[in-house]
Amino acid sequence: MTGYNDFWKIKFSENVPHLMVTIFDRYGTIIKQFSSNSQGWDGNYLGEQLPSTDYWFVVTRENGKEFNGHFTLMR
Repeated sequence: MTGYNDFWKIKFSENVPHLMVTIFDRYGTIIKQFSSNSQGWDGNYLGEQLPSTDYWFVVTRENGKEFNGHFTLMR
């Protein structure tokens, strides 16, 4: 069953070409990497649902400028 907010992504990222988003867990493991034209991250890693906890991300623009932050995945 699908619902609201089933995928996490940067708001309006589809308007920024060549944007790359990398999501990490608290240990620094890369969980997912996707571009601006992706639907985003569904909360899974290697086919398994990840737990509700905090995750970190780095957004890299085409010019190399990076922005970072974190969010909480809630199930």
